[in-house]
Amino acid sequence: MPKLCYLFWVLLVFEIKFPLLCGCDYVAPGILLGFVNGTEAGAFCVRYLQLFASLPQTKEQAPIHPLLDLTPLSGCDDWNNDNFDINDKVVVVDFANCSLVEKASRVQKQGGVGLLVAASFGQEIEPSYNRTRYGDVNISVGVISYETLKGIKLLSENYVYVIQYAPFNGSHVDYSLLIIWFMAVLCVTLGAICRPSGRSLNRSAVDSSSNGDRSGDVLEDSSLKVTGKIVVGFVVCMCVMLLLLYFFYNYLVYVIIFMFCVCSTFGLYQCLVSIPMSLRFCHYRYKLFKRTSSVWQVLIFTGCTALTVCWLFYRKESFAWILQDILGIAFTVNLLTTSRLPNFKICTILLVLLFFYDIFFVFITPLFTRNGESVMIEVATGGSSQEQMPMVLKVPHLSSDPLAICYFLNYSLLGFGDIIVPGLLVSFCFGFDLGKRNRYKIYFFTALIGYGIGLIFTFFALYFIANAQPALLYLVPSMLVPLTLISLLRKEFQQFWSNEIGRASCRERV
Repeated sequence: MPKLCYLFWVLLVFEIKFPLLCGCDYVAPGILLGFVNGTEAGAFCVRYLQLFASLPQTKEQAPIHPLLDLTPLSGCDDWNNDNFDINDKVVVVDFANCSLVEKASRVQKQGGVGLLVAASFGQEIEPSYNRTRYGDVNISVGVISYETLKGIKLLSENYVYVIQYAPFNGSHVDYSLLIIWFMAVLCVTLGAICRPSGRSLNRSAVDSSSNGDRSGDVLEDSSLKVTGKIVVGFVVCMCVMLLLLYFFYNYLVYVIIFMFCVCSTFGLYQCLVSIPMSLRFCHYRYKLFKRTSSVWQVLIFTGCTALTVCWLFYRKESFAWILQDILGIAFTVNLLTTSRLPNFKICTILLVLLFFYDIFFVFITPLFTRNGESVMIEVATGGSSQEQMPMVLKVPHLSSDPLAICYFLNYSLLGFGDIIVPGLLVSFCFGFDLGKRNRYKIYFFTALIGYGIGLIFTFFALYFIANAQPALLYLVPSMLVPLTLISLLRKEFQQFWSNEIGRASCRERV
């Protein structure tokens, strides 16, 4: 039960969070460059409506115009034509009150060359008026966030000149996904094979084979005593906790950060303390807080604590992702090496329930939230908070795509849950192979390959759908289906489903 509590908070946010670009056919991402005194001062993302005038594809083709900010005016009935000189300017107005075509018509009528509408991120921008009126507007119309507008205004207290263009042939390949994939597969692999109890399994198998025709299979000591009811209750608690984070994120996020620091410190310590040291002084032992510790243990624990404290104080810096990934990998590997689900039945129940949990909180909850954003993404990205969940592996985007500035986040992210939940299944398969003395570890490699392919499917979905995707939507089928088929073909499904080998070992121990 303590191990279940340990797993509880880790699995709160476990979907992939990646660049969020609008996939609508009437909206396309573009780039706005701000110039001050003839020098480029900043680049910003703009979502322009393709139903109006199109933007040039390169910045060399784009004309430069002064920007006139009229917010909080909406450009509707609150606009007095005599008060503003908007001739040959790009005008910024607020999103509210009237349609985009009405705003654009007013700007065009007074000689404006472009319209930018400031809106909240994720706000619905689909036109609701008669589309035949598009032909009356021949200026560009785009939508920017309030945060973008604030950044543009910070460039200069005087006039800011802007150019707008929409690159078409940019490369959308993000090589950070390859690094994320490698780290995830590495964590799952190490978590399964680097097991102290796994070595006992090997020894038990050897001993049993020497004793005749006994099965010689053992149940690992780290196996969790879990039933289907406990798994269901566990998932219900996860739902409650996620909702609490959604409503009280600004307070609970610091609890999560504290727990991450504590658990990742001990996880990194457990991963490093077993490294053999040939230096003689490292083996000296002395009492510390009524416990006997070696110099090596003290040095490792001090170093792990220092690394965690360094991340805590510099977690918002550009280099902090390296420290977070080191701590995250150590944390997930240590958790997988110390925990194993008892059988394929429990693994299936957990994965299927979290499969629907993921889908509900990513795709269904936007129908009930005020801003149309999913509960999962709001919690994962921190919403309006300056703090973000540390329970992810993160890598800066490595892409030559000029539209990278339109990515919702500056990093590719993979939640710990997308490693730990499938990793528990891979770890069980490894233990089952050891118990069956499968020379080629067929269940282990099937689960591992299925995990890797499932992640690749997720990345392709991100590329083609251009929207955040729940990884378990692809990971669960890619792992459960092949394992079920193989167990049926080998006529071992009943053993695999209930882990009869492990129960037989428990009876032998008694």
